[in-house]
Amino acid sequence: MDECQRIFEIAQRVAKRFPEVSQGSAITPRQRAEFIRRLEKEVQKELRGVLIEEPLSSFSRATFNFYLPSTSTAVEIALPLWESDSEFERDLFKCLLASDEGKPVDRLVFIGCKGTKITSELPCRQAILRYVLDKYGLAVSMMELSPLAA
Repeated sequence: MDECQRIFEIAQRVAKRFPEVSQGSAITPRQRAEFIRRLEKEVQKELRGVLIEEPLSSFSRATFNFYLPSTSTAVEIALPLWESDSEFERDLFKCLLASDEGKPVDRLVFIGCKGTKITSELPCRQAILRYVLDKYGLAVSMMELSPLAA
């Protein structure tokens, strides 16, 4: 099974303890931080090859939530993705910067709450996603936590 899928399944399991996360309702910074902390702990226990809070480069303080070096994949937790264009764009830029600094990222996976997939279908975001794929080879996909599974 793909490590991204395993991270998603773990996130789905952790979301059971945080119903506001999968439902896409207003999430406080504290709830978001606690969810991510719990998810990181569970991923660390279950997946050995995943790097957690991996720095983009030696000079940058920016990190990926998860980085899978074996597949050059970054995983970002986007809660909620629809709330901020700048977070979406920043996460894409982090991948380009990391690749430029010697940490290859060919795939970015957003794991988000309800509304993540539909938001990614907005024309402006589709244009950005096509651009990073065509110009940089960065494939982006969205995985949405389900309130039914949580």
